[in-house]
Amino acid sequence: MSTTTHQPADTRSMGIVHSALRRDLRRARVVLGSPPHPDDARRRAIADHLTWMMAFLHMHHTGEDAGLWPLIRSRNPGAAALLDDMEADHLRIAPAVDALIDAAFDYRTDPDARDGLINALDRLSDVLLPHLEREELEAMPVVAETITTAEFRNVEHEYFVKPKGFAELGREGHWVVDGLGDEERQMIYGVVPAIPRFVLVHGFARGYRRRADHMWGHGAASRIGPVTPRHEERIMTRRLAHNGRTESYADAPPEAVFEIIADVTRVGEWSHECRGAHWVGPEREAAPGVRFRGTNRSGIYLWSRGCEFTVVEPPHVLAWKTRGLMAVLDCTEWRITLEPHGRGTRIVQTYEVLRIAPGLDRIYWFLVKGHRDRRAALGEDLGRLAELAAA
Repeated sequence: MSTTTHQPADTRSMGIVHSALRRDLRRARVVLGSPPHPDDARRRAIADHLTWMMAFLHMHHTGEDAGLWPLIRSRNPGAAALLDDMEADHLRIAPAVDALIDAAFDYRTDPDARDGLINALDRLSDVLLPHLEREELEAMPVVAETITTAEFRNVEHEYFVKPKGFAELGREGHWVVDGLGDEERQMIYGVVPAIPRFVLVHGFARGYRRRADHMWGHGAASRIGPVTPRHEERIMTRRLAHNGRTESYADAPPEAVFEIIADVTRVGEWSHECRGAHWVGPEREAAPGVRFRGTNRSGIYLWSRGCEFTVVEPPHVLAWKTRGLMAVLDCTEWRITLEPHGRGTRIVQTYEVLRIAPGLDRIYWFLVKGHRDRRAALGEDLGRLAELAAA
């Protein structure tokens, strides 16, 4: 990381924009999923708004890829891996954005296409919401420590304000600040120079409010305000996250950490959920194709899960797949990557749901409350793993 000292850049505007995206995705999900369903005029307004939001999201990601990330790369070479992940996320999100645009177009002309639009919203949420959260919690602190507030504002103006017309900024500004307090409103409006800011604030408010009231009505959707990561927790879709990432540091070499994670009989020493595991078959060392079975507990639920190693590259990578009912019901890949970092080891744990039966993730969401937001518990797992390795 950069060793230059300065006051951390104020990047709060990025989180405010993300919260507006989360807010209206949730509003749309509530309106589409709750009877009475939108009539013709309201249906078209919602479809048009979602299409506009996807165009906004595309320009937002383009501005980051073209302006913000290259600046951070040039100043902070140590952030390259994180920035690579951010750009890769954008590539994964793009097909879901295109699918939502197509679904909104269909719904605009055919009310029977409502279920397809709901499904497209859910698929976008699966890839977009974790990315927005990680960008705020991991990437923005790196941005803050690398550049100044003035430099961050310059990027905002050059890539997020300057390419847009006056009417577009008027619509976008009121959309972003919907539900914000005075301080946050002034922060967003401060990106625009004083004279045009006055026109934007006072000249477009009535039109935005009229459109918003038409789309969201005066029921539950209208009461949904800006949604931050801490409050989001998959509430919109009531489905479990299909991927996740946790990181920690061990004051020990990669070999010491790998020795612990490769011995499945020791998993109960550091995992909050897997209470123990045993080898299946004659093999007693981790290798691709070697199988083991773990016993898990979360709340009142106790279950067993068969697993199989898929990647074993000592002392840097260990990956395995869980196999629920012969991998028919669900299959998740877990991966732990160990990278030398100073005198110790950077531990990165990721998981990705490769297969799950339709509706099963919603059932899990309702039953296994500990899986609704696993970040803290998985982070504590890596902390215990780091302590074991250091000892």
